[in-house]
Formats: sequence, structure tokens, C-alpha cells
Amino acid sequence: MSLAYLLSLISLGGYGFGDFLTKRSVQKVGYFRLQFMMALVSISIAVIFGIFLFQPSRFSWNWPVLGLLVLGEILNISAYLIYNRGAERGLLSLISPISAGYPIIPIFFGLIFLRENPGLLAGSGVFLIILGLILASIILDKTKHIKASIFYGLAALVLWGISTITVLAPIETFGPRNVIVMSAPLAFLYVVIFGLATRQKFLIRRREKGFWVTFLVAFFEMIGGFAFLFAVDRGHIAIVAPISAAYPLITVFLSLLIYKEKLNSFQWFGVPLIILGIVLMAF
Repeated sequence: MSLAYLLSLISLGGYGFGDFLTKRSVQKVGYFRLQFMMALVSISIAVIFGIFLFQPSRFSWNWPVLGLLVLGEILNISAYLIYNRGAERGLLSLISPISAGYPIIPIFFGLIFLRENPGLLAGSGVFLIILGLILASIILDKTKHIKASIFYGLAALVLWGISTITVLAPIETFGPRNVIVMSAPLAFLYVVIFGLATRQKFLIRRREKGFWVTFLVAFFEMIGGFAFLFAVDRGHIAIVAPISAAYPLITVFLSLLIYKEKLNSFQWFGVPLIILGIVLMAF
């Protein structure tokens, strides 16, 4: 097996298992403390490896672009908080694929404002995602957890989509490595401010029931992210992007199997269409 496919599978597994364990974590420690653990792990990694990743030659005090980076990270973390809250209140097998359809927003942005041609595969992916979102949003039983799943999934989709657009200029100006290193302290600062403003509990004791599953969420997400970035850095984006983008397959399958979540007949059609659309868009 080539390095590219190995990294792709590691990224797929990291994102998928981290996503799946999110529900178990928020049930035990709550949505905020999970996010704080993830921010803590991210800033720790940034401090340790920042000296190797950061490229001083590409950094400049470009305040408008730095402002976009701050805004993008606020939107990104807000999306995570909403996603975690949704996992706590709704069905992960719905929230995960719905929110993962966020690339349709930057594609529409490029199509309308930048006159970009998304191509046949990406265009087909957008169509499948929109069709899947419509089917997945059909409510046959008006239970609160179904409504909550759709609401939180769509809210995270919108915020992640806009966040992706706002970080385009910082990535082009500072480079992807610098953006990764700079984003970690921004995310940590925002999580701390949010926690203080809303009077949240921060720390999770090691002996607390949800400590290890919460740590595993952060660990798997970190592994998935680093495998993806390492593959991109080595020029393997054409392989890693479509494979890692299929991570909701793991989340949905395990959520239906382990959490015993139930989808209606429309959602059984809609969820696979969303996942297929996401994979097509990544080619």
C-alpha cells in the first residue's frame, strides 16, 4: 500500500472514529468541556510542533487578512460547539452527514462571485448533497431529537462553509502551515472567552467517567487532521481528499449499530446521497 493511501485511511479513520465518539463524550462531560479538551490538545500540539511547522518568511502583519483569520476561527469553533451540542441532543447519524456537506457553500461562493467553474464531478456532488439534504430534512415523526438533529446539522454546515471562505485569503497570504499554527491559540482563546462568558465548567478530572472518551475524541481528530495535512503537504490531495471526506460513513454506520439510532425512509435515501456528493466534490 502506498503512503498516500495509508495516510488517507488514517485520516478517514481518525475523523470517523473521533466523530462517532463525540456523542458518548458529550453525554458524559457536556458539549463545552469536549471542545475545551480539543482546544487544549490543539494548542499543545501547536506549541510542540510549531517550531517545525511555522514559516517566518511567509508571515506578515497584514491586519485585514489577520482579521479574516480570527473571524474564520470564531466561526469554525462556533460550528464545533453547535455540532457538539447537536450530538448531545439529536441523532449523530443525521447531524454528521448534514454538517459535512458544508463545501457546497464555498463552491457556490466561487461560482457566483469568482466566476469559477466547479466541473462536472463537483457540480454533480453539489446536486446530490442538496437533494440529500432535502430528503434528510423530511420529518415524518415530529420528535424533538429529529428536529434538533436537522437544525444543528444545518447550522454547523452554514458556519463551517462561511469559515472555509474566510480562511482562503489567510492561507494564500501566510501559507497553510502558518495558518494551522496560528489557528490553535486563536481557537483556545475563543473557547476560554466563551466558557467564561457562559460560566461553563472547564476541566475534566482524570478519574471522571468521561475523561478518556473525551481524550480519544481529541486524539482521533488530531490524528485525522495531521494525516490529511501530511498527505496534502506531500502532494497527495487528489487521493486523500475523497477518501477522508467519506468519514461520515463510519459515523453513520457506528451510530446506527451502537447507539441504535433510527432514520426514516427518506433519510435512508438522503444520508447516502449526501456522503456520495461529498466524496464527488473532493475529486
